[in-house]
Amino acid sequence: MDGVILMTNGKQAGYRFQHEITETLNKLKKEKYGNLLWYERIVDTKSFNGRCPKCSAEIWPNFIVPKVPADHLFIISGRVCYLEEKSSRNSVSYNVSFIKPHQLQSGFDIIEAGAHYYFLICRRVPIEMITYAITPQGVTDSIMQIKKK
Repeated sequence: MDGVILMTNGKQAGYRFQHEITETLNKLKKEKYGNLLWYERIVDTKSFNGRCPKCSAEIWPNFIVPKVPADHLFIISGRVCYLEEKSSRNSVSYNVSFIKPHQLQSGFDIIEAGAHYYFLICRRVPIEMITYAITPQGVTDSIMQIKKK
């Protein structure tokens, strides 16, 4: 857990979920797949935040990190997969507007290139935490149904 900061407020709740995914991939690598599994956490603008993770000092005043397609990249037995993790404390629904257009487009582009892409949406309600894996097409279908209402 060296260098990992677990956030507790509402805006940072997703970082805890991302950390849980990293820990799960690590466990799968150690206990089940070994060298057949490789993964990497993709650093994005918010997780880096232009500040030193140890002392919180500003690194560069005009620091810009490009948009990234997902939170995690992993390869298992030659299959490439990207994961974009989202979490919600809402017990009945997830606001799909939290999925940014560039994330959705990246998902379609990655699938078209032959890899896999999933939005992992975790319902972070105490006792009954459930995670759903949804493809970009599934997200698009959900958005279209919402617009019909």
